[in-house]
Amino acid sequence: MSTYYTDCTGSSLRLAAAIDALDEDLPAVLDDIAANQPRLCELLYALREQRIRLAELEATVEAKAARSMGPADRIEWDGYYAERKGGMVRKHWDHKLLAAKVTEQNYTDPDTGEIDTVAQDLTTEVVSEMLRAAAIQYWRVSVLRSMGVNYDDAVETERGRRTVHVTKGSAA
Repeated sequence: MSTYYTDCTGSSLRLAAAIDALDEDLPAVLDDIAANQPRLCELLYALREQRIRLAELEATVEAKAARSMGPADRIEWDGYYAERKGGMVRKHWDHKLLAAKVTEQNYTDPDTGEIDTVAQDLTTEVVSEMLRAAAIQYWRVSVLRSMGVNYDDAVETERGRRTVHVTKGSAA
């Protein structure tokens, strides 16, 4: 076993022990909420600060783990397996264009392609009001695809960060 592996295991054990100790001490603080109110708020502040630090550390370790996997998207070892995943970040959706594409089938004759302008106007008005009230941020691309809606011209797409999902147990 390498020294590096032992160091990482030691760090994770110390982190787990610190969290266990906090979990053990917390009931005493929670017993008398009124007397411990400032202490609770300080603890809440500290927990949130540490969560931020842990998220930063996790992102660093995850990026290194993704790079260390080389060309493999899946690796296995001693009761664990890891899978590298990549995704796309989609932003600046053209909601009106997508709404029009999604609702187009409701006012277009499938045989002739003729557009029912009255139905189109009504549908456009209703959907516009829904978009305004709902404040949609994101569209489910799997649903758009299943509807046959091409969304490529309605969103800016860029490569997302690579993530590594680590699972303990059998990979089967």
